[in-house]
Amino acid sequence: MDHPVPRANHVFYTVYPSHPDDLTELSETKSFLQSLLDEDILDNRTIEELVSWRVALKEGVSPDELKHRKGIRLFEPEDAPLSYRSTEARVYAESKAWIVWAKDLNDVEQVNKAREWLDSKVKDKSRIRERKEISRRGLKREDRKVRGWRDVFLDGEGVKEAKERPDIADIAENSELISDSRVQQQTLKHLSRLTLAPPL
Repeated sequence: MDHPVPRANHVFYTVYPSHPDDLTELSETKSFLQSLLDEDILDNRTIEELVSWRVALKEGVSPDELKHRKGIRLFEPEDAPLSYRSTEARVYAESKAWIVWAKDLNDVEQVNKAREWLDSKVKDKSRIRERKEISRRGLKREDRKVRGWRDVFLDGEGVKEAKERPDIADIAENSELISDSRVQQQTLKHLSRLTLAPPL
């Protein structure tokens, strides 16, 4: 069986999915991308979900193939100068993201106050992603309570304030990939500190 010969001058693209929590759409989009590539797709993940794909298109395939494709929110050359890259890419490159854990996921008012405070401390509150309680039998996705937030881009002063707030249990960096065992261990440590809902 013949295998494609790797090209020396690959142009890599970062492709951002439209809906990282839609597993069906992610699968369909990834299959589409794979049909355009010489090599396997590299998933860039946080602890909880897919952030983007790193891809190298086949020779002769135009990046225009990615435009207006359902499931793709945006894409850009990986080696583009930072000043020419999207706001999303610049935020990831220039800032440090944090995971913030709510003190008590059963206290909705307290959770909402913590979120309002976070919104007031970041430049782009639309970047913040909710982290829901762990799924269990009989619990619908829309009924899962908020236990924290990720992709919270705080400066040093914001991190200090977060650690002192009574409605926040803990805060940790979330810039590592899920493949890093240190992050998995750190996540378990923080989960053990949370006030979780009693089992049904």
